[in-house]
Amino acid sequence: MRITIDVDSNKELTTVTLPDDWGTIEISSPTSVKPAPVQLAMADHHLVGVNAVPEIADQVLDLQLNWDVEPEYLARMFEAAMSGIELDDARIPKGVISGVSATYDHVVAVLNVLGYKLTKQEAAPAKKRPAKARHRFDRKLADVPFTVEFAGAKATVFWRKAKEMEIAPGAQLRQDPAMNKDGSPSYGMKYGDKLRDDHSDAIDNFVTVKPVTLRSVNEVGLFLYYGDTNSWLQLVNADGQTLGEITEVK
Repeated sequence: MRITIDVDSNKELTTVTLPDDWGTIEISSPTSVKPAPVQLAMADHHLVGVNAVPEIADQVLDLQLNWDVEPEYLARMFEAAMSGIELDDARIPKGVISGVSATYDHVVAVLNVLGYKLTKQEAAPAKKRPAKARHRFDRKLADVPFTVEFAGAKATVFWRKAKEMEIAPGAQLRQDPAMNKDGSPSYGMKYGDKLRDDHSDAIDNFVTVKPVTLRSVNEVGLFLYYGDTNSWLQLVNADGQTLGEITEVK
């Protein structure tokens, strides 16, 4: 695995670029924490917090994700590793476990190279995990409408380019909040609301009034219904086929 490490000019931030355009890991001090899809707090190179920074932390690793995986489920895997317990697969839907597990393994491999440990014992997962499903863009799909109806959201979506998804005007957005069990806003809600704020000029009373362009299937799900499902399986064509099954690389 080849890893590129960039250090900014003020030497307060180290950026680790993951292979294959999977994203980056930004390493900084706890005093310069900023929002991130998944945040790992470290003390003496050991994981001590996930999406929370305890006082003992001396570094914070921000995982800036470019891949289509639900970050809240990825965070659950790091929480289980930090606690030294076996993750109950019931906490991650079957439709997303493959992608989340592969992403987790990929990031852990990079963290191991950098000398970080998820627990004081073994950082590696207890069982071999399946490979992440890969999807390939096909130009023939650029004008094919895919419909989605989930959690109160309804929309027609086009996969225009490899990294360009278009939501057609008239899409209905989920209105009820997506909360964690403790009553706090979920990551999906916070990220989804950010995307809605970015495209506020295209939304009127939870309905889009003009096309909305996003970068990935994952962003489409977060924008429409705050995620919490495998969006590749929610986008369906006129023949009942999901975008995932049509584009998955075997």
